[in-house]
Amino acid sequence: MRKFTLLFTMFIACAVTLCAQDENEGGEATGPSIYLLEDNNQVYTELQYFTVGTDADRLEISGKGEAKLVQVSSGQGPVMTGYPIGYTMALLETPNPIKAAGEWKVVIPEGYYNLEKDSVVYPSPAFEMVFKIGAPEDFKIVAMDPENNSTVSSLSKVLLTFNYPPMDCYDVLKVVNASGDSICAVTAHCYDEENNWYDGWLTMRLALSDTIVAKGTYYIQIPDSTIKKQADQLTPIAPTTLVFHVDGSQATGILPVVNNAVVGAIYDLTGRRVEQITTPGVYIVNGRKRYIK
Repeated sequence: MRKFTLLFTMFIACAVTLCAQDENEGGEATGPSIYLLEDNNQVYTELQYFTVGTDADRLEISGKGEAKLVQVSSGQGPVMTGYPIGYTMALLETPNPIKAAGEWKVVIPEGYYNLEKDSVVYPSPAFEMVFKIGAPEDFKIVAMDPENNSTVSSLSKVLLTFNYPPMDCYDVLKVVNASGDSICAVTAHCYDEENNWYDGWLTMRLALSDTIVAKGTYYIQIPDSTIKKQADQLTPIAPTTLVFHVDGSQATGILPVVNNAVVGAIYDLTGRRVEQITTPGVYIVNGRKRYIK
C-alpha cells in the first residue's frame, strides 16, 4: 500500500510538473505579442511615428509605464504618446520629429498594453527595436519597367520605382517624338489598372493615353517639381527625360488603349496626331490604317 501511495504521489507530482511546463511553453509559444510595422532595416531621414501591431484579438493602452525613443549611444530620448487606432493596432508618436543621425531604439515596457486573446487579458511583453537615421537621400527613380533607353515592341505604360513613396502626379505629361512633336498624353498613378495600391508604396504607373507601336524614338519629359515624395512635398525628383525605342514589330501607327481611346483620332505614319487630313496618304483613323485619296 505504501509502495502504491508513493508511486501515485510521484505520478501526480510528475503530471503537475509536466502540465506546468506545457502551460509555460504554450504561453511562450501562443501568448499574445506586439511588433512594429516599420522596417528596422531601412535607414530613415527622421523618426516620429511608429505603428504597433499585435497577434491578440484586442489591444488597449494600459497607462502603465512610458514608451520611449532613445538614442542608443546615450540612452536619452523623448517619451512617446500612445494612441489606439483599431482593435489590434496602436500608434506611438514623439513630440517632434527626430532627425539626429545615429541609432535610435524604440523601448516599450512590459504591461504598456493590455492584450486580449481568447477572452483572456495579458500584459504586453517588453519590446525593443533599433532604427537608424542617416543623411537625407535625394528622391530619385531607382528602377523602371521597361528600362530607360530600352527597345520595345510597343509602349503603353511605364512603371517607376522610387526610393521613397511617391505622391500622385496631378500634372498631365506628354510623349514627344524625335522631332519634338507631341504624340499622346501621359498620366501618373500610384495604383494599378484595378485601382489597387502597389505593394510597398514605392511604385508609380505612367499611363499613356494611346499605345505607341510606330517605329521610332519617344521621350517622356518629367519637369522639375512634378513628382514628389509623400513624406516631404518640397522634395521633387530632378528633371528627368525617359527614352524608349519602339522597333515597329507589332504594327505601324498608334493603337488606342482600351477604354481610353480618343474617338475620331487621326495619326500619320510617323505617329503624329493630325486634326484634319489635308493631303492624300495612309493614316491611322480610330486605330485602323486607311488610305485617304
